Amino acid sequence: MAAPSFTHLMQGVAITTSSILRSSSKSLEDLKEARLLFEVEMVKTAAQRASGNDIERLEACHAAHIASMSDLSKFLHHDMLFHREIARITGNSIFPVLSESLIGWLGEFYRELVRLKGAEQLTISEHAQILAGINSKNPAKAETAMRAHLN
Repeated sequence: MAAPSFTHLMQGVAITTSSILRSSSKSLEDLKEARLLFEVEMVKTAAQRASGNDIERLEACHAAHIASMSDLSKFLHHDMLFHREIARITGNSIFPVLSESLIGWLGEFYRELVRLKGAEQLTISEHAQILAGINSKNPAKAETAMRAHLN
């Protein structure tokens, strides 16, 4: 039997949450609102706490994301890794798991948005703005960029 952990708990929650989201007509909006509140606050914390090494890892995530533009499944994977890295930068061990869960649930509903012509480049550009806010240790700039990205 696996030792209890937050990750194992979230895996159970993920199954239940996915079922709830599929059965409610308002689920997508609820999920977008939850992600917006969580990620906007999270990115401000990341901007305050980011070290030089954190910035290097986030830049590497961004570069890998750019390199994956020709393959949708890799592109989506690197998109999630970029957001998860921001969560890791906060230093809160719960945030990466929550971030990955929210993005995973959202991906079940609207993968088609990243298939729109030009959406990949827009995502890359928005991530660059988020990275700039974190790199400059400017929580307000990071917040504005994340809010624009998620809206």
